[in-house]
Amino acid sequence: MILVTGAAGTIGRPLVGLLVNEGAGVRAVICGTGPASLPEGVKAVAADLSCPETAGPWLAGVTALFLHPRAVGLAAGGLLALAREWGCSGWQRCRRQTSTIPGAVSRAGAAR
Repeated sequence: MILVTGAAGTIGRPLVGLLVNEGAGVRAVICGTGPASLPEGVKAVAADLSCPETAGPWLAGVTALFLHPRAVGLAAGGLLALAREWGCSGWQRCRRQTSTIPGAVSRAGAAR
C-alpha cells in the first residue's frame, strides 16, 4: 500500500491515477471531507497532516509514502518518524512542482 499526501491536488491526483493503473494499492490523504474524485478502489483518508501523531491508524499496512511538501509542510519529519515506527520503509518527497509523475511512480516502487 502506498500513501499519497496531497492526493486531490494537481500533483497528487494524477500520481494516484498512475499508481492505480500500475496495479499499486493506494491510500490517499485528502484535506477535508468532500469528495476527491479518486479512482475506484483508492482508500481516501481525510487527515490533518499538521498533527502527524494522529496518523497511526492510516499508516497501518503502508509500505511507501509520497510526501508532497505543500501537503505535509513542517510535519514531514514527524510523519516520517511515525511511518518508520509503523514499518514503512520507503518514501519519496516531491521536491518541486515540476517533478515528473512517471519518475515518482517508479521511485515509489509501484507493482507492474
